[in-house]
Amino acid sequence: MDSITPNNHNKRRQRYSEKFKRQAVTLLIKSGKPAGEVAILLGIGRSNLQKWKKKFSPFIALHPSGDPAASCGSPELCFMQEEIASLKQTVYQLQAIMRKAFVNLYREGTEPSRSD
Repeated sequence: MDSITPNNHNKRRQRYSEKFKRQAVTLLIKSGKPAGEVAILLGIGRSNLQKWKKKFSPFIALHPSGDPAASCGSPELCFMQEEIASLKQTVYQLQAIMRKAFVNLYREGTEPSRSD
């Protein structure tokens, strides 16, 4: 007898390229449409699009055309702008980690001590 596997068992997680993510965020920002509407248009989840927006907004702000070489005056300036965008992303990630740590501490009933 053949075994039956559920349909969702064979589904694989969709992976998107960095270029696609940046283009999706650019479309979201330039169109002025709600994230849900743009997500439906692209066939992706709204939450994915919102996460990508947080991640790629610094890049989009620095390089509206999507091409870093086209929007920089010099290689040094491009490098510094990319570094700033990378640091902003790192700060965002660290803030998310701190929020999760605080929530976990709060759930455990311990309050973090503050040293003033």
